[in-house]
Amino acid sequence: MSGAPGPVPLGGGPAPWEVKGLPAGIVPDDIAAAAHVLITRTHAGRVLSPGDPETAHFTSSLLYGTEYPHNRARLRRFASAATVDAPHLGRGYPGVFLPDPTRAKDVRPLAVVGPTGYVGSVWAPSGTRMRGAVDAALASGRVYATLLTVEGDKVRAHLPSGASRRPPKHG
Repeated sequence: MSGAPGPVPLGGGPAPWEVKGLPAGIVPDDIAAAAHVLITRTHAGRVLSPGDPETAHFTSSLLYGTEYPHNRARLRRFASAATVDAPHLGRGYPGVFLPDPTRAKDVRPLAVVGPTGYVGSVWAPSGTRMRGAVDAALASGRVYATLLTVEGDKVRAHLPSGASRRPPKHG
């Protein structure tokens, strides 16, 4: 035994905002798989689809933390990243959700990782509702895809709101 540490597990290591590039366990292939998932709405590799925008209502949530210098630098590097056209969601950048380790009383934030690394966190009720699924996916070595849209210095992540687009069946 060499005593050298093994690979850091997905979601392990320092908080995603403490590293310059992609956080521990996330690789460029995961971001490429997220792009595929957003276009096809089918799972790819270890990246899961957050749902079908044709049958579930999606919302976009403003990310917090984008004003910090490291996150702003990552956002500036988005300009060199490829965008995707996600049916029913629009055009943007592929990304994935990880648990945000920040402790909070009434919310369980989601960290959002784009092609250049961590860019901010979802602190909205929709993120808290999705956090259990993100935690469960991570426990099985998987992550959920998200579409990131940039509007000036604001970034939004698209995620299911929990509502259904299909009317309930009567009968």
